[in-house]
Amino acid sequence: MTLSEFLEKGSTVYHVTAALQEVLRAEGFVQLREEDAYKVTLGGKYFVTRADASLIAFKIPTDTPIGFQMAAAHGDSPALFVTGEKHDGHYVRLSVERYGGTHSATWFDRPLKIAGRVFVKDEEGVRSVLYESPSPVYIPTVAPHQNREAETKLLSNPAVDLLPVFCKDNGEKDVFKKTVAGHIGVNVNDILSFDLYLNAMEKPTLWGDDFISAPHLDDLACVYGLLGGFLKADPSEAVSVLSVFHGEEVGSALSEGANSTFLADTLFRVCEALRLSYEEMLARSFMISADNAHAVHPAHPELYDAQAACYLNDGIVIKHTASRRYTTNAFTDAMIRILCNVAGVPVQEYRNRADLPGGGTLGSISAKHVSVPSVDIGLAQLAMHSACETGGVKDVEYLSKMAECYYSRSLAYTDKGAAWKDGENQA
Repeated sequence: MTLSEFLEKGSTVYHVTAALQEVLRAEGFVQLREEDAYKVTLGGKYFVTRADASLIAFKIPTDTPIGFQMAAAHGDSPALFVTGEKHDGHYVRLSVERYGGTHSATWFDRPLKIAGRVFVKDEEGVRSVLYESPSPVYIPTVAPHQNREAETKLLSNPAVDLLPVFCKDNGEKDVFKKTVAGHIGVNVNDILSFDLYLNAMEKPTLWGDDFISAPHLDDLACVYGLLGGFLKADPSEAVSVLSVFHGEEVGSALSEGANSTFLADTLFRVCEALRLSYEEMLARSFMISADNAHAVHPAHPELYDAQAACYLNDGIVIKHTASRRYTTNAFTDAMIRILCNVAGVPVQEYRNRADLPGGGTLGSISAKHVSVPSVDIGLAQLAMHSACETGGVKDVEYLSKMAECYYSRSLAYTDKGAAWKDGENQA
């Protein structure tokens, strides 16, 4: 599956999880279910999901493992969450709420699709159905003739201005739900609930000097790059773990998010099944948290720390902050640089300008539950949280190469410090 194909499939976090399962099954991974006992063996490849929205895949070496080599990214993106429909006698519009830090200006006057999951009742109870609308909806802007401050003041109240036009109002009720029911082939009365979002409808576009513009680059570019390296890596002495979480854009406080027990539960159960000490395994483990970084905007370089700025297609970005909202410290910074050097991958740095603090990501949140040495990295991108973002294709390839190198090694502590162990060699 190409990067563009993966981005197209990843309309929502539920579609991302489904796409990952498709790839993993094709690679011979076996699905485990949390409600059942974990039956895992040395040399096995497995994955487990939670809430149709988060996934953890892992490969167990053929000999008794010494630790966990983990990497994590997130599968959700800022969007507009659909809550229902509104009628005014002329138009039917969809009611929405912001999900995450959407850049509202980028959602107007462009084709938007509705996608997510729908819960329907059937003879056995309740089932979940993936949904994508075949036709778009639009959120029209107010013309500058009526909004004389249109260039400086965007009207973007989510209760008023961000409601997309769905269709003409002919007096019929539940038009939206009936339309969804027709597309998925069920009776409207069988729809019990839904998690549906608005997303930009355009396809990924490759342009310029290996640039790509597409919805959901944050953070599906990192998911795709990590997945490629995870699948290609040679076995090491550690359990290789790839986690893709839901909820990062809203703080990760979900039962399936990074601020849940999902990862800790999975690691503990693997240790239990293999009769290993969970605590000893964690003490020989490492985590890479991968989430995109702000590339220097060509029109506004003054907004960035010139000593730690990053650019498209210039390599993997190591992210720093004194507040520790990124987990990178001197030790983990050094260890990731060694890996990138061995993999032949260029490295950049990112640090928020001191008077313009930025957000965090899932690394520090996950560390509350699985406390291991961790580093925050990402890929440089422009237009973060826009409906359509821009990044570098080469950077995704760099991440895949680094991830392959990472998963082919295990962390070994020595009398002098630490090293990446690759079979008989150390890096």
